[in-house]
Formats: sequence, C-alpha cells, structure tokens
Amino acid sequence: MSKRQIHLGAMIHGVGHGWGEWRHPQALADASVNFGYYKQQAQLAEAAKFDFAFIADSLHIHARSSPHYLNRFEPLTILSALAAVTSHIGLVATVTVSYTEPFQVARQFASLDLIS
Repeated sequence: MSKRQIHLGAMIHGVGHGWGEWRHPQALADASVNFGYYKQQAQLAEAAKFDFAFIADSLHIHARSSPHYLNRFEPLTILSALAAVTSHIGLVATVTVSYTEPFQVARQFASLDLIS
C-alpha cells in the first residue's frame, strides 16, 4: 500500500482577492503588476517546500469585480518569467478555453513546460 501525501500550493494573487486589501499599510498597492512581488512570493513558496504556485485567470471584468482585476498579469506570461527565478516548484495556471483554440492552449502550456 502506498503512502498518501498531501500536496500544497500557493495562490499568488497580487494585492488580494477582495476590495480593500490594497489599503493595508503594509500592502504593495501595485502588487498585481509588480514582478518583484510575484518573484518573492514564488521563491518563498519554493523555500517552504510547496509543490506549486498557482496564478488564476478570469474571463472578464464587470462592476462587481475586485479592483485588482483591472490591472494584473496574464498567468502564462508571469509563470514563464517565474520559471527563470525558481527551480523546484510547479507552475500552475488557469486558461479560459471557451475563447482559445485547443491547439493554442496546448502550445502555451507546452512552452511553459519547456521553459521551466
């Protein structure tokens, strides 16, 4: 019988998922578009032996969207950049497949795989 293991992932989400996190005195107001912040978070997760770092995508924004959705990195682009500054952590993203051809999604993830 094999041993069961838990896999831990870190969701890197810029300034947070809500409306007011950017207002905290210690928050980086530009975290959603700050590569240094993403790099630091990914390297911290890697040092803590997390299995993966996760970047979520969204299809659209609307009046009830969290404010940081207005300006944030595209997941596969930022993960490709993080691949250059990490070496032992998985890189995970969501991609909206409703508006992207399957070949393109496969190509994007294959590129990330080869880069990392």
